[in-house]
Amino acid sequence: MAVKETKRKAFNFLRSYFDVFNELKTDKDKLDFLTAILNKQFLDEDPNDLSFIVNLCYESQRHQIETSVKGWKRATKDTLGTTPPTPLGTTLGTNPKEEEEKEEEEKEEEEEEKEEEEEKEEVYRKFKHLSLSLGEFKKLNEVYEKSSIDDILDKIENYSKNTKYSSLYLTANSWLRKDGVKIETKQVKKNYSFEELMNMEK
Repeated sequence: MAVKETKRKAFNFLRSYFDVFNELKTDKDKLDFLTAILNKQFLDEDPNDLSFIVNLCYESQRHQIETSVKGWKRATKDTLGTTPPTPLGTTLGTNPKEEEEKEEEEKEEEEEEKEEEEEKEEVYRKFKHLSLSLGEFKKLNEVYEKSSIDDILDKIENYSKNTKYSSLYLTANSWLRKDGVKIETKQVKKNYSFEELMNMEK
């Protein structure tokens, strides 16, 4: 199999990638999810032909992934094209320019992680060990009515075995689909403020 060539040497694998990875049930889905992340981070290739659930998982992490890629491009002033792969056993040398690029990339990724943590702080719904951020709610609300989402969240909260779940977003989406909730075809406002969401009629 041909070796895929890349100019990028590393990227931060975020905890959120790991959490979503562990929600996937089959080895194939897990492999497809990881491959999609690696190809985007190292080659700037958008994933194709993902299954519905894997695509859903990837979309939940798209912002963080693309922020990391853009940060590398800004730091290096380069694109993720091809470069000859490093032979196995070769010791890589460093130079001042590479060190500067590495520092810039690390700063960008630190800012990305900070932004991710700030987004997580604004919580739409929380109970026990599970929480749904405002950003995750907005993604669900692009497909489902607020009342349907709130009903499902109530069911999950009252489910005695909800301790086995680690992602409220993925669990809610799965339950909404299994419940046969009608997908809305009308245009849904996407930029609700936190106050608007809290004041909506349930």
